[in-house]
Amino acid sequence: MKILIILFCISPLITFASDSSKELLKKLVEISSGSNDVAGVTQVQQIIADELKSMSFQTELTPSASGKLGPLLIGTLKGKSSQYITFIAHADTVFEKFSGFTTYQISADGKTAKGPGVIDDKGGIVVLLSGLKEYLGKNNFPSYSLRVILSPGEEVGMPELLPLFKKYSRDSVIVLGFEPCLDDGSIIDGRRGNRWYSIKVVGREAHAGRAHKEGVNACWELAKKLDAVSKLTDYSKDLTVSIGHIEGGKDKYNIVCGEASAKIDVRFSNIESRDKFHKKFEQIVKRSFVLSVSDKKPTSSSFEITDETEPFSPTPESLRKIKTLKMLIEKYEGRKVSSQKSGGAADTNNFSRSGLPIIDGLGACGGKMHTQDEYIELLTLGSRAKVLSDFLEQF
Repeated sequence: MKILIILFCISPLITFASDSSKELLKKLVEISSGSNDVAGVTQVQQIIADELKSMSFQTELTPSASGKLGPLLIGTLKGKSSQYITFIAHADTVFEKFSGFTTYQISADGKTAKGPGVIDDKGGIVVLLSGLKEYLGKNNFPSYSLRVILSPGEEVGMPELLPLFKKYSRDSVIVLGFEPCLDDGSIIDGRRGNRWYSIKVVGREAHAGRAHKEGVNACWELAKKLDAVSKLTDYSKDLTVSIGHIEGGKDKYNIVCGEASAKIDVRFSNIESRDKFHKKFEQIVKRSFVLSVSDKKPTSSSFEITDETEPFSPTPESLRKIKTLKMLIEKYEGRKVSSQKSGGAADTNNFSRSGLPIIDGLGACGGKMHTQDEYIELLTLGSRAKVLSDFLEQF
């Protein structure tokens, strides 16, 4: 009897994150950089600029035109080609100083850490910088030029930067986003677009007892409009409507509300469904549901689009690149992952154009983002940086 002995050679898994990457993460997380904290975001951007300069990047910090956000950071490194591999991450978090969530804490077993923005997106920043440092240590003159973009207000929307992102899209061969990976470690091959509407209704105030018939209740009108708009959600078409904020009146019981407003979030997978929604939305806003009893006076209503991002979908080229990324993740983490569309929008949406491969979710892994339980799997600082370094070798 012959015995066939087969030896399997399994690549060793990355089971550590370097001390320098963990130290950088701690340093960034301990700086409060809520979107509205201009000083904090600026401090984070300066640290990242210094890290990029140490890798021979040329850096530029551009102040916000509105003055309400921190500066935009652009780092560039010239390669053999004038076209760019563009990397995008963000320096702001959803946690302002008053949130009470301000500390960085490592778990007792040393495997995870908690803190404001630790996974969204300071872990992604560390993965990006660590991966670039390893890659450039072996390739000091890359095939393509490299462009790192660190946005200051991803969490609140930045319409003022949209033209600039579109410009940078045109000379990019690929855009790589460092938002967190999905909960199971998978990466993001597409994102829905979103549009933010602000709607305002003006009615007529009146005494709620003596002159009720003369009032035109803006809150009631707004409620009817929001009910109609919410019913436009269509899961079969991957279109959702969310009422994010409502306010109105004078904080009194006995005054017919004279003015009310709301903020509405709409998500869509393609431009056609967005445009169909918008047409119906306009009709609802123009329609008056509430009239005064005394003189049949209607409300007046208006809206504005305060922010918008386009959707992006997988391209044949991005799917080929994703196949390589999945193989590298399995090599270094010992787990198979997929690529999926995310329901959320991000900075990568703003680079969308026909034929451009965009891949997101290349940051570290963790969970509970946007909550005070937000955490990061520290080992993935090392593994995802290694994935990035090896991936860039393919270009």
